[in-house]
Amino acid sequence: MILHFKIVRDYDFGEDGVYVTMYDAQGNIVLEGDWYHNQIDSKIEGFFECLKYMGVNYEYTSENINEEEDE
Repeated sequence: MILHFKIVRDYDFGEDGVYVTMYDAQGNIVLEGDWYHNQIDSKIEGFFECLKYMGVNYEYTSENINEEEDE
């Protein structure tokens, strides 16, 4: 069995901020927070390291939303 996750990075989170939400396959929030206050990238990385250590197969996709395009 392979666990599936989706990581959504929302760039419309104040000045220079990014809010990250990680969902499971059923759409439930697993982890969420911003990069500065919640150190979310480190938490997500640690979560996947834990799954790897436990021998759990997983995959994830990433999506960026509200990202400004350079003109």
